[in-house]
Amino acid sequence: MAVDRPLTVKVKHFFMLIDSTSKCPVLALEIYIYLTLEKDRVSQHIFVPKADTTGLGSQRIDVAAVVSVLVKALVETNAGAYFKEPVAWKQSRKDNDVKAESPYATVNVLRALASKLTSDPASIHSLPYYGTPEHKEKESRGPEVADTVTTKISLFTRAANAYIFPKSEHNSGKHIADGNTLFRWWLRIFDHCLPSTWRCVGDIPGAEAAAVARSFPSDRWKQGNIYVSGSTPAVRQIPLFPDDPKGRFLEHLIVEGRYKSVTTQQFWSELGFRQEFRLGNVVGIIGCENSDAVALDRESTCPGLSVSHKQYKKVVEFVKGEDYSNKFDIQAMIESGLPEVFKQNGLKYSTIKLEGKRQRKEMSPKNVMPVNNLNSMVRKRPAVNNLTGLVKKAPKNSKPSTGS
Repeated sequence: MAVDRPLTVKVKHFFMLIDSTSKCPVLALEIYIYLTLEKDRVSQHIFVPKADTTGLGSQRIDVAAVVSVLVKALVETNAGAYFKEPVAWKQSRKDNDVKAESPYATVNVLRALASKLTSDPASIHSLPYYGTPEHKEKESRGPEVADTVTTKISLFTRAANAYIFPKSEHNSGKHIADGNTLFRWWLRIFDHCLPSTWRCVGDIPGAEAAAVARSFPSDRWKQGNIYVSGSTPAVRQIPLFPDDPKGRFLEHLIVEGRYKSVTTQQFWSELGFRQEFRLGNVVGIIGCENSDAVALDRESTCPGLSVSHKQYKKVVEFVKGEDYSNKFDIQAMIESGLPEVFKQNGLKYSTIKLEGKRQRKEMSPKNVMPVNNLNSMVRKRPAVNNLTGLVKKAPKNSKPSTGS
């Protein structure tokens, strides 16, 4: 049975932080936002696919603080800002390739008309509307958009040498975290930047519950996910994201022919037995959601430079195509290469200057762990008497006496 899928708008954000002293990028973050147009609301899903550092900066930067500010800014951006920009509504190839007759008469008439115009373009003048010498073009409008929006955030953590900056792992200034550390790092970021009203869950498929719970930074976190929903088939409830391990399992279910019967609960139970979750590299999945609907503000603005999909692809591919183990080449890329790419794609290259001061964490009495002095409670063993010096040994050269 065919299922009508709601329209979805995809917005991509790319942030890159450049050290003004070394003229080198130090941090980059890529975030995708999916806006699903449902009948009663807009469902916003924020997905963080990639974050990376270069290790080329000359100053120490609190990367967690910077990422936290960026994520918080996007969460606080009203989704209505994205509908102010032109949207390229794209029809899927599957819909274009369908040759069978539609059950809807209007669709069949339009297909016949399109076929006729393809074979005979001059026939457009015989149409009642376009054959009229003077007519007013109707205003082109997209689909109707609901007035409220709910938001979810998804992220999976997996340690790697480099995600955005190739060969940056060779730089001595880059710190590569293991899977457990990376999972806890992102948990703290979301714990810091999301309001207390949000529901926050995290899980490491295949790991024991106690081990997962030890990673949580506060009591607001629970083990689980934001996808399990009773007996709903997983294929209709769990979204697919780029390079997503749970998405690969969904595709595996389709190949096996089990996608219609596996529920979200079964899906999550089986996910931990997948090979990529059991090879030693910890893969964590984080989900946060705000079920309270927020009014869609169409007068709000979106931060940053708005570009087309083609322009975005050109710039990001250029950034990801460099060798970040060569500092001099990267400095040249920032000074001249990147501005030239912007110019070639009809974009104005400009940077936003950010100034900040790293705050040192002072140890307050509340933060100091008490030290237990056990010296007065430990009973020492009595001293052992060494009798070696009191024992008289026989001379080594003495010989036994013999009778005459």
